[in-house]
Amino acid sequence: MLLVNKFTTIRKRVEYLNSKLEKEVASRTNDLKELNSKLEEKNYHMERDMQLASFVQQKFYPQKNLLIPGWDISVIFKPLSSVSGDLYDFFVSKEKLEGFCLFDVSGHGVAAGLVTMIAKNTIYQNFNNGRSKRLEEIMYEINNDIISSKGQIENYLTGLLFRYNENDSSFEFANAGHPALLFIKNQKAKCSPSAHKRHSTA
Repeated sequence: MLLVNKFTTIRKRVEYLNSKLEKEVASRTNDLKELNSKLEEKNYHMERDMQLASFVQQKFYPQKNLLIPGWDISVIFKPLSSVSGDLYDFFVSKEKLEGFCLFDVSGHGVAAGLVTMIAKNTIYQNFNNGRSKRLEEIMYEINNDIISSKGQIENYLTGLLFRYNENDSSFEFANAGHPALLFIKNQKAKCSPSAHKRHSTA
């Protein structure tokens, strides 16, 4: 009788634990389903926000095929991620090309994309307001303004800034930590070695 009672008690205990375990598993499963549902919703909103950020960023770049009298300009732009840290711009006044720039922000993603949007306006304003200044002075001012504007964002950027002088058909450029410029001269073009000036900045 003692053994039977003990066995019955143990059996009931095991049945109770099994029942409790099943309820616990079912509860945990429901919790996981709910968390997965919330995670999927957040991922959806993040993806939608990234697509919107990418759309906005693409819109603030110049057209890939600009129509400027006397110039054939074409751009290929293929960012690594939806929001890019690459930046290019053309400076045009009264249908005349005054210059252009190419900058690259370190890293990629949202932070790099934010820096490009900060930098674009800064570069544009300094270039247009610095027509009487040396190009390296403009680059230094761009550097200082971007450092001030981006605050605690750690991403930095390198870049090339070009200015075209229509009077003597010459280019000058300033290099701010970017890889060296590759200059290929058309043999048919009447362009002397002095037709481009270089300014290096730190």
